[in-house]
Amino acid sequence: MIETFINLVQVVVLTICAGISLYTAFRKHSRTWTIQFFFYGTYLFGDIYWQICLFYYGSTPEISVVSDLSWYAAYLFIYLLLSTQVGKDKPVQRNRKRYVAFIGPVFTVLMAVFYMNWGEIASNIVYAVIMGAVLYTAISCLLNAKCEQDSKYNIKALSIVSIVIVLFEYGDWTFSCFWDIPVMQYAYYASDFLMTLSFPLFFAAMKKEVAG
Repeated sequence: MIETFINLVQVVVLTICAGISLYTAFRKHSRTWTIQFFFYGTYLFGDIYWQICLFYYGSTPEISVVSDLSWYAAYLFIYLLLSTQVGKDKPVQRNRKRYVAFIGPVFTVLMAVFYMNWGEIASNIVYAVIMGAVLYTAISCLLNAKCEQDSKYNIKALSIVSIVIVLFEYGDWTFSCFWDIPVMQYAYYASDFLMTLSFPLFFAAMKKEVAG
């Protein structure tokens, strides 16, 4: 019941965010807003499939390939959204700081190995690659001040929100591995709800453009 409610809230939030992004993309003829719309839209599609399974069958889908494909695409759009903001320059200045960005891929690979005890090997590998790319690019942007100077968007806010959403996603996955423990169930619900609240924060990354 709690999971159904949280998923419904997430569907509503994503629908509103997708609508705002689509409207702004048409009004501004902006590629960045279009990419943001596709992120919300693909994530929303995976959520709707998940919600249909909960509504009709009373449980999460046994075959999650539909939702997984949607969420793969969603995080690829986040990666694309980040990479388009740093496409003209090296993501990290050539100094020792650039190696810090590899924390992201290392983290996702280690977590993938951990999740393989419960989930499919192929799916975990795909998520490790996509999430690793997102975290690497986001951390790189935070380390490179030139990214912020050259972008008409608030690249730091964009990077931070991307990292936060990815970490909440990993929180969901980790807590779900210990579903038999009641406290982990509530931790999962809390993590999922906080991730829902973080989705609209992407609009903060557009503040710089609006102000300009």
